[in-house]
Amino acid sequence: MEGHMHGSGRLTFPDGVCYEGSFAADSITGRGVYQWGSTVYEGEVQHGLRHGYGTLSFTDSPVVYEGQWWHGERHGCGTLYYDMDRAAYYEGEWQDDLKHGQGSSVYPSGNSYCGSWVHDKREGRGTMTWANKGQLYCGMWADNMPNGPGEHVWQQGMPGAQTANHAAHVMHNRYVGMFKHGKRHGEGALWYSSGARYEGQWDSDRKQGNGVYIFEDGTVFAGRFTADRPVLQEGAMLGAVDTFAAELPGAAAPAAAAAPGEG
Repeated sequence: MEGHMHGSGRLTFPDGVCYEGSFAADSITGRGVYQWGSTVYEGEVQHGLRHGYGTLSFTDSPVVYEGQWWHGERHGCGTLYYDMDRAAYYEGEWQDDLKHGQGSSVYPSGNSYCGSWVHDKREGRGTMTWANKGQLYCGMWADNMPNGPGEHVWQQGMPGAQTANHAAHVMHNRYVGMFKHGKRHGEGALWYSSGARYEGQWDSDRKQGNGVYIFEDGTVFAGRFTADRPVLQEGAMLGAVDTFAAELPGAAAPAAAAAPGEG
C-alpha cells in the first residue's frame, strides 16, 4: 500500500521506543519486537498494544513473562519467572495484569503455593507448603493469609520434647479448624505429636473458651481455658499443666509467607 505502513518494517518513536515487525493499514498489528530501555517484548501485537501471545524480558534482570496478553496487559494464562534458573515462578491465570484465578507459585525459598488468587493475592482455597519449615496448610485464604476452615500440619515434633520411641517422634502436630487473619481462631482441634489432643475454642492461636484436653496418658480435662491454660477451681491441681501451652514449632507460620516476596 503506497504511502502507508503495511507489511514488515521498523519504526522508532521520538521517546526512543523502537518497534520492528508487522504493520497493517498504518497500524502496528501482527507480530514484532518492541524495545525501550532495558525492556524487550516479542510477540503478537494489535493496534500498537501487546495482544495475543508474547514474551516480556529485561536485559538487566532475570525476570521473564511468557504468556497471553490482552490490550497491553497480562491476561489469560502465563508464566512469570523470577530467576535465571527459572526455579522460582508463578504459573497460572492472569486478569488485568494481576494474578487472578487458579495458579501455582514457587518462591525463591523453595516454599510453594497452589490454589486460588484474587487480584495478586492468595484468596479462596489453596495449599501452601513451607519446605524450609516442614509445614503445610491446606484450606481457605483471604488477603494472603489463612482465613476460614483449614488444616495446618507441622511435620516434626515439638522442640525439646522427649519422645519415647521413633514412632512418636515422626508423628505430626496437626490442627483442623477455623482460622482468622492467619491464626487459629474459633472452633478447632489440635493433635500433638506426643499423642495429646485439644478440641474446643481458640482466640488468636491460644486456647480460649470451652474445650477438652486429653493428655498422653488418657487423663481428660473438660472446662474453660484462658490464655492457653485451663481455668481451675481454687486449690485444684492438674498434672503437667505446662503442656497446655507448649509452643508448637513455627506456630504462626501461616500468617506470614516466610520469604520476601511471598506475601
